[in-house]
Amino acid sequence: MWPSLAGAAPPAELGKDGAYIREIQPGEQAAARRIFYEGIMERIPNTAFRGLKSQPLAQLLYGLLAVICFVVTKSLLLTCCLPIFLMGMRYYFSRKVILNYLDCALHTDMSDIEQYYMKPPGPLESVSKWS
Repeated sequence: MWPSLAGAAPPAELGKDGAYIREIQPGEQAAARRIFYEGIMERIPNTAFRGLKSQPLAQLLYGLLAVICFVVTKSLLLTCCLPIFLMGMRYYFSRKVILNYLDCALHTDMSDIEQYYMKPPGPLESVSKWS
């Protein structure tokens, strides 16, 4: 589990579920980047395997591939290996996409959290003109 960050919340400010949300401190950027990395990496199995439950067209396609494999090869062993191969390919490409996203995110906005997330964009003053 993740270590607690400095500046823990007083018990009175904890939410109903025991969570406390506060702004990140400048010295905690490395810990925030690590938590972000680990959280995104947890998505790989979700996108590769659990997401298949909500994709009936992909399930149908995989079933048809298995039937076609059996009809063409007449090999039960090869037909049984096909789902393992397909799941391995789903995992590989899910991992590849997520790692590319992580590489991009960690070198752009997560490289300087304070600049991208803590400072408001543009000037703070507003101007209005009445005719």
